[in-house]
Amino acid sequence: MSKRRIYVASSWRNDKQPHVVELLRMAGHEVYDFKNPKPGNTGFSWSEIDPDWQNWTAKQYREALDHPIACQGYTFDMRAMEWADTCVLVLPCGRSAHLEAGWFAGRGKHTIILTQDGEEPELMALMCNHIVSSMSEVLECLGTPDEDLKAQEAAAPSSSEEADQRWQWWASDDEEHYSVGPCASKEEAIQSAMDEGLGFNYDTKESQTFHVVEALKGNPRLSELFEGPYWIEQLENGVLCDDYNDRAGHGPCDHIDGKEVEQVVKTALRIWEDRTGTRLRLYNFGKVRNGEWITKTFEAVDG
Repeated sequence: MSKRRIYVASSWRNDKQPHVVELLRMAGHEVYDFKNPKPGNTGFSWSEIDPDWQNWTAKQYREALDHPIACQGYTFDMRAMEWADTCVLVLPCGRSAHLEAGWFAGRGKHTIILTQDGEEPELMALMCNHIVSSMSEVLECLGTPDEDLKAQEAAAPSSSEEADQRWQWWASDDEEHYSVGPCASKEEAIQSAMDEGLGFNYDTKESQTFHVVEALKGNPRLSELFEGPYWIEQLENGVLCDDYNDRAGHGPCDHIDGKEVEQVVKTALRIWEDRTGTRLRLYNFGKVRNGEWITKTFEAVDG
């Protein structure tokens, strides 16, 4: 993984900014947080100069730019921009963050826009290197996810893992539990299924029906198994009393965006998996192809 120095440009009102900073740091990058530019400093605010700053005239605004507090805030951010090799612009945000991102693009530094549904399209965003809609994509643009995994996959597998990393054939009578396999070929899987009586019709005693599939057994990522909406559903089931919905008319988790939770948790899990090399070893297939239902008929045997 290539460690980057990242400037996260966004709005003070954007509640996603702290999560972006945290996830980038978890991924091993150095990240400047304008809300906490150094220990004990919570970042620049116009209200430190004048609580009535929103009612300034243009002249008052221009004069305030020379105030020591404004000069210090500008110096912190500008030095961080010079230090950084990458900018992540987190939408929605205002003029200041866009000026910063434009400066990065103009300097030829790596610039990524993290957008979301509902944002107004902007043509000049084409100046930036990437426009993405999730933290997973941000990490991909930075070269974070899967690099260690790809290096591991490039190495020769151990004898205990070789079978999991080859396409092999399996058979099942319900397309869920594959009790026959692994087999080297489709024909072998079909013959093995017939030999074991898989999907035998005990009513007519004239046929067998089963499903065959070519699959990679694989080692699935824990992050791929997390589903935000399902997690929220289970959370509500655990905290609701029997008549909660009848009394309140809504659940306690209605304000939580399941997809947003899923994105944040999956990204954090992927970072942890890549850092530790952790992979689950399950019976589940990692990938499947060439699935087909097979029916074999034969004469009924009396008795």
